[in-house]
Amino acid sequence: MGCRGTLFHATLAAVLLAAGGTARAEIPEAVVKVIAAAEATGDPAKTKTVYDMVRAAYPDLKDELDLMEQQGKARVASAAEAKKVQARQETSESGFFTHWDGRGEIGAKHSTGNSDEIGLTASLLLRRTGVIWRHKLTARAEFESTDGDTTTENYFLAYQPSYEIGDDLFIYALAQYERDPIQSFSARYSVSGGLGYRPFERPDLRVEVKAGPAWREIHYIPEGGNSHFAIHVAADFEWRIATNLKFTETTGAYIQAGNQTFYSHTGLESGVGKGLKARLSYSFEYDTALPNNVKDVDTLSRFTLLYDF
Repeated sequence: MGCRGTLFHATLAAVLLAAGGTARAEIPEAVVKVIAAAEATGDPAKTKTVYDMVRAAYPDLKDELDLMEQQGKARVASAAEAKKVQARQETSESGFFTHWDGRGEIGAKHSTGNSDEIGLTASLLLRRTGVIWRHKLTARAEFESTDGDTTTENYFLAYQPSYEIGDDLFIYALAQYERDPIQSFSARYSVSGGLGYRPFERPDLRVEVKAGPAWREIHYIPEGGNSHFAIHVAADFEWRIATNLKFTETTGAYIQAGNQTFYSHTGLESGVGKGLKARLSYSFEYDTALPNNVKDVDTLSRFTLLYDF
């Protein structure tokens, strides 16, 4: 494990011994060291299992162990927050093209028989989180055809920088490009900015809402188009239900005098390996003023693989 890991274990064990000593001296030193080793892994499930086993072995020390576990959770949370702050500080002080993380997503299908179907979906999300500035870049492409006829073809690109103005508040700008010939537009541009709020930003729960004015321009197929000012409202929700299971929801709307757009992207992710996840998702989009021969509701269900990096 190395000198640093050994020193960390020794320090943590000393703290735990002190905590155990203030509660009841009968907690064996070996037990405290086992608990320290479990906490040092940073795995809450593993730590809870160790505590449960120790309680079963020493039922008379339940109250003392409960107190020690509560104090341990506080220490782990404090250490995680300090590590996150340090990482953001390092990101802020480094060059713009460093300290990016993100995820890639890909899915495909192919069927033959009564109909010949082929489909492909791919997306890329890049994020850079500093103390004051955050950046998010999203790219997505989806294509499907049945018997040689294209049934789905859309492309999406968005960039959002944001600036922290408080613990939970931020201001943001958002630029988007979309192309969807099936919905009869060759390009749709959206530029917006405004105020955002994060009421929750924890490892198990993240909620973000934002709203502000927007400008949109759409180019129809084969010709024509329009542009409008609008109000953009959106919300992001992530809930880690279990260690390897997460629910996500991104929803929003562009409200304007011309074509209003409402959208929702719902997903359920499950870990299947180191950095690899399986994702089941459902997307919904409703446009109120597309050309008459185009359906105003568009949905897409898909199963894809994700890789975090």
